[in-house]
Amino acid sequence: MSTVLRNLRKYNYVNVFNQVGFSQIPEMGNVIATAGIRGMVKYMPEFKKIMSRAKDGKLNNEFLDEIETLVSGTGSNRLIDSTINRTDDFAGMTTKVGKIEKTLDIGARITSDFSGFHAIDMMSRRLAAITSFDKLAMHATGKAKVTNSVLKRYRNIGFSDSELQGVFKNIRDNATFIEGGLTGRKIKRFNIDKWKDQDLANKMSLYMSRHLRRVVQENNYGEMLAMGTDSGLGKTMLQFRNFVITAYSKQLLHGLHMRDFTAFSSAMTSTFIAGLVYVAQTHIQAIGKSAQEKDEFLEKRLSFESIGKASFQRSTYSTLLPTFIDTTRQAGGSQPLFNYRSSGLEINLITGNPSYRLFEKAFVGGAFTDIVKSGLDNEYDFSKKSAYKLKAILPWQNMLGITNILQYMIDESDLPDKSK
Repeated sequence: MSTVLRNLRKYNYVNVFNQVGFSQIPEMGNVIATAGIRGMVKYMPEFKKIMSRAKDGKLNNEFLDEIETLVSGTGSNRLIDSTINRTDDFAGMTTKVGKIEKTLDIGARITSDFSGFHAIDMMSRRLAAITSFDKLAMHATGKAKVTNSVLKRYRNIGFSDSELQGVFKNIRDNATFIEGGLTGRKIKRFNIDKWKDQDLANKMSLYMSRHLRRVVQENNYGEMLAMGTDSGLGKTMLQFRNFVITAYSKQLLHGLHMRDFTAFSSAMTSTFIAGLVYVAQTHIQAIGKSAQEKDEFLEKRLSFESIGKASFQRSTYSTLLPTFIDTTRQAGGSQPLFNYRSSGLEINLITGNPSYRLFEKAFVGGAFTDIVKSGLDNEYDFSKKSAYKLKAILPWQNMLGITNILQYMIDESDLPDKSK
């Protein structure tokens, strides 16, 4: 059962998660708010270096290369997710089930690459890392003011006052800097190997790693909703929900606890970027639709009300609120308010589950039912609606480019709009 459910989750990922990159972009709001506009602009000229690797496999940015050693390879998830890195017995991969799983792993890798997930995740994490450590250096050298709000945030991630002052002193004594005409003073290296107190360096690494895994959210071990959710059934029931579950404490509750301008700025910037991304994604999704279908789609999806609700639902600070609101509303027979997930799944806890959706689109009056019925009943026509059901269960069916071509082929076909 565990193997079946694991492979089902992997197929769901390949089936519906092909636009996940859009849902990652609003996290840049946290990065921008935490770094500040000045901190972000400072590293824009080195953006290419941040994203690329040198021929020897090391990062071109010397400071980021040092940080990656400190905080265990931030932004290296694409390498970690490699399909050749397995904990299973290699012998198990020679069975039919093992070969199916290996194929699904390759399919998931394609999804992660072409959806933009890996690229946007790497960009967000590396920008968060380099700007956060640069800000620490600016606080140490007096280039940025250490206010009570700043101290509160450093204490929140684990620093004691004495440890923080010790880190500041080591940075002043050992770090090297670059002076830029336009970008101002930037850190070149912390030179951690020269620090006399390596225990303090390890503590700084731990605390800053904790900070980075909140700015660009990454679940820590043990951060689950309740007992049993780490089982095969629990993971399947909550698939694609872990982000919003963990964001409830890491984003919403943490922001309310901080109650400072950074928290406010993070929430507002994340919401603003989410709205921009939603509008862009909607226009891209409309490509390939017939003229009438496109007009109706854009009119419905790009009203001020829709953009506002989508911006809230997709921001990192809305967390579980849209899910609970719509699940409660639909239980009472009301229409959903927040069905704007980038995956196309409903926000409802039950009908928004990818396994439930796959079963519904395939069997319960779905694609397979329509195929069999149209083959056995001469009076029943396979329609455009049936074709869309079939499209919905295919791998990579909502990947940009593929989904546009498929919907164009369906809309321009001679199939009737509905089955008779």
